[in-house]
This record gives sequence, C-alpha cells and structure tokens, in this order.
Amino acid sequence: EPFAIYYPADNPLYYFNPYKGHFPVQFTEALLDVVIMIVLLVFLRKKRRKFDAIFLYLALYSVMRFCTEMLRGDEIRGIYQFNISTSQWISIGLFVICILRLIIKQKTKKL
Repeated sequence: EPFAIYYPADNPLYYFNPYKGHFPVQFTEALLDVVIMIVLLVFLRKKRRKFDAIFLYLALYSVMRFCTEMLRGDEIRGIYQFNISTSQWISIGLFVICILRLIIKQKTKKL
C-alpha cells in the first residue's frame, strides 16, 4: 500500500490493526488545507466581499472533508446511512448551503 502507516501492536490506539497499513489522512488533509488557503489568497486579491471568501472556504472544505472521510479506514465515523458517515452528511449539507447562496447571489445581481 503506497504511503501506508503501520501502528505498533502495543499502541494506545487499540482500534488500529497493527498488521494493516493505514493511509495518512491527517497529513493529506493538512496539505489540502494549504491548497485551500492558497486558493483563498488568490481569490481575495481581487476586491470582493469577505463573506464570499467564507462561503468559498466552506464549500472547498466540505468537498475535501467528504473525500478524505472515505480514506480514514476506521469504523468510528458516526452513524452510517446509505454508506455515508455523519461527517459526510454534514459536508453535503454545508456544500448545498454554499451552492444555494451562490445561486441566490447570482439571481439578486441580475435584478
């Protein structure tokens, strides 16, 4: 498994199998957070309202979180419905709110 991390058998994180490699999700999230920061800095170079940046951040973070949740490999991710974890449901809701705000903002610009 590429980039896999193996935990020792005597580790306090008892729910990790010491013989199975785990993808380094936290490291991946940290790198993706840096990418989001760069996107936001470029976005804010033009004169924009601050709330636009907040909603862009929330939309990008929710997509990132939805995807990285699939890589975690642990079963302690909350209640699963339709094979989607609690965090993924929250990400979906947050993304929908951000898209609805974008649509409403575009419609009010045309008026």
